[in-house]
Amino acid sequence: MIDKEKLLQRRKKQVEQIEDKAFKKVYCLYRVSNNNQVDDDDIPMQKKACHEFAAKQNNWIIVKEFYEKGVIY
Repeated sequence: MIDKEKLLQRRKKQVEQIEDKAFKKVYCLYRVSNNNQVDDDDIPMQKKACHEFAAKQNNWIIVKEFYEKGVIY
């Protein structure tokens, strides 16, 4: 008799392998580097642009997003 837990683990691993092949995992970095960008709140615009771009690509999925305010003088 097959152990149900082992069978579930095997199925889960198979699904993960299929998902890994089906999608390109993408990280996004949103960054401001000058005072004008900080004043204009540029990060939401960058995020929107990145999401729109990723949506147009074949099988891209954004899995992590990073925010960096940069160094302002």
